[in-house]
Amino acid sequence: MASKPCLTPSISGSGQERRKRARLGWSEATSSDYSDAGQFSIFSVPLRVAAPPPHPFPVVSEWDSQCTEIDKDIGKTTLVNGTLKILSTEKVGHVISVELVSRAPQRSNILPQGQPTILIVARWVDGCSVIWGRAVPKIKKFIDSKRLSSKNPDVDIAVEMIGEEHAKEKFMAPVTPSLLDRGLRTDWARIKDGVAQILGAFSQTKGHVTSIHLFRLGFSPDNDDNPNTVYISVDYLCQETKWRPVLEEIRKYLQHPRYVYANLCAHMEHGVIDQWAAFPLVPMTREDWEKHQKAWNLIPKKIPYTQRVDLGSDISVSKYIKNNDDETVSPLVGTLGCWLEIKTKSDPEWAKVALTNYHVIRPWYDGFYVDESDVGPPTAGSKLERMDKSGILPTENNRPILEHPSRAKHNHGVVRLKQTVARFGATVPYGKDARDKLKGIVSFFDNDEQRLGKVLCASGYKRRTANNGRLDWALIRPVANRVGGNTLPSLYEWGDKYESVTFFPDAETDGQPLKQPTNHGLRGLEHGVDHIYKVGTTTGVSVGIYSETKGDIKLSEDEEPEVVEQGKFKVKITQDQHVAEPSLSEEFAYIQGGQLGEGAKLIDQLFSAPGDSGSVAWDKKGRALGLVFRGQKPTGVLKTKLSYVTPIHDVFEDIKAFSEGGITDIRIAV
Repeated sequence: MASKPCLTPSISGSGQERRKRARLGWSEATSSDYSDAGQFSIFSVPLRVAAPPPHPFPVVSEWDSQCTEIDKDIGKTTLVNGTLKILSTEKVGHVISVELVSRAPQRSNILPQGQPTILIVARWVDGCSVIWGRAVPKIKKFIDSKRLSSKNPDVDIAVEMIGEEHAKEKFMAPVTPSLLDRGLRTDWARIKDGVAQILGAFSQTKGHVTSIHLFRLGFSPDNDDNPNTVYISVDYLCQETKWRPVLEEIRKYLQHPRYVYANLCAHMEHGVIDQWAAFPLVPMTREDWEKHQKAWNLIPKKIPYTQRVDLGSDISVSKYIKNNDDETVSPLVGTLGCWLEIKTKSDPEWAKVALTNYHVIRPWYDGFYVDESDVGPPTAGSKLERMDKSGILPTENNRPILEHPSRAKHNHGVVRLKQTVARFGATVPYGKDARDKLKGIVSFFDNDEQRLGKVLCASGYKRRTANNGRLDWALIRPVANRVGGNTLPSLYEWGDKYESVTFFPDAETDGQPLKQPTNHGLRGLEHGVDHIYKVGTTTGVSVGIYSETKGDIKLSEDEEPEVVEQGKFKVKITQDQHVAEPSLSEEFAYIQGGQLGEGAKLIDQLFSAPGDSGSVAWDKKGRALGLVFRGQKPTGVLKTKLSYVTPIHDVFEDIKAFSEGGITDIRIAV
C-alpha cells in the first residue's frame, strides 16, 4: 500500500518590537538582489520563495484599498501579464494562478494592514528551488520598475510564490481507535518525549516549541486518506530556513522499527496557542463590523437584557481598558461556564459561585497589554504580573468585578441599533422597536445593572494538575439577583446548527440542568467515538470529538515560578502543588470536525473559538466533563480546531487546594 503524503516537505530589538515580531513574525532572508529601487532580500524554503521575506504562515489574502490604488495606478493586468511572461521565460511549469492581493498574518482579532503582493500558486516538483529562485527576483525587478514610475512609488509590492499545498484546505481528525489498540495508546507518550528531546537538542528549535500533537492531517475530506501526523508548532521567532535538519532527525526517529506499524509522518509549522478570551475591539468601521459579525456573534444574544445570567453567557471585567496606543477600548470577552456551589469553613451552607477562566478576568489589573490585534504578556513589575504568578486570593483587596452583558457586546449592540434607527427612522415599527431596545439597554448600563459580581479567587497562570495539566480557573461571587441556572440547550438549538441528530446529545438533556460529573469524567470517554458538548459566547452550541492522545503545549505567558505567601489563604508555590515549570504542559485536546468512528461523516462546525474561554464541556448525558481554556488551529484547516480542556475533577481539587482548606466542598449547582 502506498504511503500517504506528509504535509511538510518542507530576531533582536526593543522589548515592544520583539513582542510584535514574536506575535506576527517575519521570515529570515536567505539571499538578496538588486532592482532599480535598491537592494531587496529573498526568502527561499521548499514550497515557498518570496521577495522580500514574507510573514510566516498562517497568512490570509484579500483585496483591500491598497490593491485598488495599485490597480488604478499601474494596472493589475499589467503586473499579472508581466509576471506570467517571466514565468514562461524561466520555464516555471504548472502555474495555477497569479493575482494581486494583500497578504497579512492571521494571528489576531482584527488583521493589521496587509502587504500588497503578486501571489503565484504553482505545483512544486524536484528542481523548483532553483527555477523559482531565478524567477522570483526577476519578477520583483519588473514590479519595482513599474511602481517607481507610478504615482505612489513608495508603496512596496512584494512577490510570493507558493506550492499549491499552501493554498489547499486541510482536514484533521483523531487517529483511528484501531491504531491505538495496536500499540499507540502506550507508545504515544514515549514518541512525544522523543520528539521533544530532538527539538530541544537543536539550537534553532530549542525553547521555541508551542505544541506537539498526534492526529490525522491532510488534504482529503475523507480523513481515512490522511496520514497519521506528529504535528509540531513553533513560535514566530523560530526561523523556517533552519528547520530541515530538525525534521530529518524527527522523521528518522519516527521510522524506528518499534513505531513502524503506526506509519507516522512529521509536520512542523508556525503556530501559537490562542488566548480565547478575545473579541474585536471597538470602535470599528462598518466594513470591519460586517466582516466580523458572522464569525464573532458581536450582538448580545438577548435584547432586552435580563437580570438572570445563565450557563454560556458572555462576561467581561466591568471597566474599560487602554490599548498600547493609550486609546480607551472595551475589555476582552469570555464565557460563564456554569454555576457551582461551595461550602467554606466559615459557612457550611451551599453558596453559589460562577466558574470561568482566569485569563478572562486579567484585563482588570494594571499591566494588561493589548493592541489592535493581540494580547501580550504583562508589564514587568505590574500587579497583573504578580497575579499571574500567585493567583487571586479571597483576601486580595482589589479583586476584579465582572459584568453581563459584556460591554464589548453591549457597545456593538448599541452601534447596530443606532444604525437601524438611522436607516429606518423611529416612526416605522422596525425602527421604533430598535429605538425602544436601544433605550432599554443603555438604561441597563446607566443604572449599573450589568454588574455580575466580584471574583472570589482565581488560579493565576502557574498551577498544574498532578498530571502536568494546566489550571486556568476563576470563581465569581455573584450579586444575588443575577444568579441564573445551568439549563442545557434544547434540542431545537442543536437542530438549528446541525442537520444530523448524530451530533445531538441524548434527548434527556433537552432543557435540563447540567449534571454532576461521573467518577471517571473525561478519562472515561472513548477515543474517536464519544462526543463532548458545550455552549460558548462565540460559537453557541457545539460538539467535538474526544481524543485520547494528549498534546503538549506552551503558552507565551509561561515563566519561572516563585514563592508567594498571603494571609489566611496563603499560597506557598511549591512543586508539590504542581505549579508550572517553564516547560510544556500535557493537555486533553478535542478535535471538532473529526469523525465519529472510522468512515463517519465530517462535522462542519467549530467546537470553540475566541470568546468561548471559560465554557464548561459535558458528555452526551449532560454530565460535566471539563473547563475549556485555550485552542489552536493548524494552518490551512478551515472547519476544525483543537480545543484544550481541563478535567472538571482537577479544577475542583485545585480550587480546594488553592484555598488551603478555606473551601471545603464543591459541586455543580443544583
